[in-house]
Amino acid sequence: MKVDVDGCYDGRAAPGARDNRAELVCREANAAIEASRQRLGVGGVVPYLCECDAKGCHEFVGLTGDEYGRARASADRFVVAPGHAVGDSTIVEEEEKFVIVEALSSPGDPRSR
Repeated sequence: MKVDVDGCYDGRAAPGARDNRAELVCREANAAIEASRQRLGVGGVVPYLCECDAKGCHEFVGLTGDEYGRARASADRFVVAPGHAVGDSTIVEEEEKFVIVEALSSPGDPRSR
C-alpha cells in the first residue's frame, strides 16, 4: 500500500527554514491512525507512515502503541524508516524496524511556534 503526500511537498520554504510540510502531513496522518487504533482497541504492530523529509517517501513503519507514544514524547520527534532522515536531526532511538529522530527547529518552522 502506498500513500501519496507529494502534493503537500512543493519544495518551497521560507528563507532559512526547512521545508517540513511532508513530515507534518505524515505526522497528522499518523495521529489519525493512532486515534483509530485506540478507538478500535487494536493491539500489536500497526503500520504508520514514515515521517522523513524525503519527497515522495511511501514507506511504512510497524509500531506498537508504546513505540508510537515514545515517538510523540516531544513535538520535535519524528518516526522514520531505517536509513531515512529528517534534515538536521539526532537519533533518539534506533530499532531494527524504525528510528526515532529529534529534529532541530529552524526559524519559520511551525513546530517552533
